[in-house]
Amino acid sequence: MLTALFEESSHRVAVESAPVFEAPAEDAVWGTEALMGEPVQVLSVQREWANVLLPLQPTSQHETGYPGWIKLHALVESRALPRWRVIAGSASVVDEHGNVCARLALGSLLGSTYDSYDSGPVPVALPRGERGYVSAHHVAVWPLAPAGRDALLSGLDIWSQQPYVWGGTSSRTGTDCSGLTHRLYGRIGRVLPRDAHDQFDMAPRKLRGSVDDAEKGDLVFFQRLDHLEIDHVGVYMGDGVYLSAYRAEHGISIHEVSRDHCVGWASYL
Repeated sequence: MLTALFEESSHRVAVESAPVFEAPAEDAVWGTEALMGEPVQVLSVQREWANVLLPLQPTSQHETGYPGWIKLHALVESRALPRWRVIAGSASVVDEHGNVCARLALGSLLGSTYDSYDSGPVPVALPRGERGYVSAHHVAVWPLAPAGRDALLSGLDIWSQQPYVWGGTSSRTGTDCSGLTHRLYGRIGRVLPRDAHDQFDMAPRKLRGSVDDAEKGDLVFFQRLDHLEIDHVGVYMGDGVYLSAYRAEHGISIHEVSRDHCVGWASYL
């Protein structure tokens, strides 16, 4: 399934991260953010902009993936499959002299320069062909085998003290609420929809109302009274609290479920 998504996509993100706008203008609203190595389907080109779909970010907006506009310079034409996925909050790729080539966020994807790997720094290839090395503690072989609740909870510290960024999905520069849950579950080999309301609607197991039956690591959802759909999500921590990217003034922090209008919970585990 994942292999097909890459083979069907004509381009890859070639920069550390690329904002995906709702319109071809730098002052347009961010819809989401794509990270290095993510596959991209280019639908059309308008001057320096590409109209794209992101297959690894599922959405109800389009059956193929999240739609938007990315600057052309952030993309490279490629159908190559990745070999490694970044599983640390930040991973540096260095050249043979120790110079940093790229600083990558959780979920970034890298190619391989060798058919086999034994030990030591991992030799990797960036989307434009540059070669370098990354710590073996910071990457895992792609595609990741789906892991469970304990593995999910072990990754929460990655997000400590990160800022809230509307549309963001980066463990290095900031994220919004559903970007956090999307990347956090991606770290354990599970592909979640990109937006909060889709994460609830598309969940294999969900319940509106009380969160009494929710377990640590499940998702809890909120909806402002003047909104027509779910607009906030967090990771349930037990004891009535959850972790979330909660507005600019709070960043990524822990809050009581009871402080907001909680409408239910869902599990992908």
